[in-house]
Amino acid sequence: MDVITNVSQTLHSNIETKQIQLIHHFDDSVVVHADEEMLKTVIRNLIGNAIKFSKIGDVIHIDVEQTDSEHKILIKDQGNGIKKQFLDHIFDIESNGNRSENSHGNGHGLGLILCKEIIEKHGGTIGVESEEGVGSTFYFTLPKT
Repeated sequence: MDVITNVSQTLHSNIETKQIQLIHHFDDSVVVHADEEMLKTVIRNLIGNAIKFSKIGDVIHIDVEQTDSEHKILIKDQGNGIKKQFLDHIFDIESNGNRSENSHGNGHGLGLILCKEIIEKHGGTIGVESEEGVGSTFYFTLPKT
């Protein structure tokens, strides 16, 4: 997926500063039908968050899985993870006022809310799996059309 490669290159200085290893697991020939700029925004937010919450020398994995009906893009970090109490509402604007209390301690989560809006407008879904002290995997799906 060229869009992931392009976004990764724009974040190169952040990746290099934290000595993070970014590992891609996908075929560059995969084509996702979506607004390219909006898709870049989602990927930039998710990879940017993975970088922000990773420690020096961590590894971030980016995978693309495919079924007959959809593409699933996964971004997995080795950060501190997210407290369970925040997982169910991490993409909700209604709970945005409590962002300063989350396990990350900074940011307001607006990027995640924007990601949800973009993905849902494209007919997809977005989610997260996380374990405190282990890391988080943010993922989104987009239909094949």
